Amino acid sequence: SRFLAQVAFGKGFASYLEQAAGGQDAAVDGAGNLVVLPITIWTIGYEHWWARSWTTTLSYGQYDVTGISAMPGSSQLGAKNFMGNLIWLPFKKFWVGVEFQWGQRRDLNGQNGEANRIMWGIHYTF
Repeated sequence: SRFLAQVAFGKGFASYLEQAAGGQDAAVDGAGNLVVLPITIWTIGYEHWWARSWTTTLSYGQYDVTGISAMPGSSQLGAKNFMGNLIWLPFKKFWVGVEFQWGQRRDLNGQNGEANRIMWGIHYTF
């Protein structure tokens, strides 16, 4: 078993998060100045091996962008997500797994949304 954590903060990397700030790294403020958007993102996780061929990972994370009023109202200012999975590895290069994901977003215009997803996967490495 092991715990995992990641923290990143700074300006100008929202486009790497796809939905964050509408994919913008900067926005024009009311005075016509280009402002690079500050963002903070963090994730914590726990990985546990139940047996040699069974593993589970649980993780939670969120990000926040400091909003600029000139950004489109649909721009995401923040999101939270949780993920949990169960993976079976019967062979060295093959695994099968199922995963549950929950997410919540917060937009500049005050709207928010929530989504749940269950997905499964099969992976073989040649």
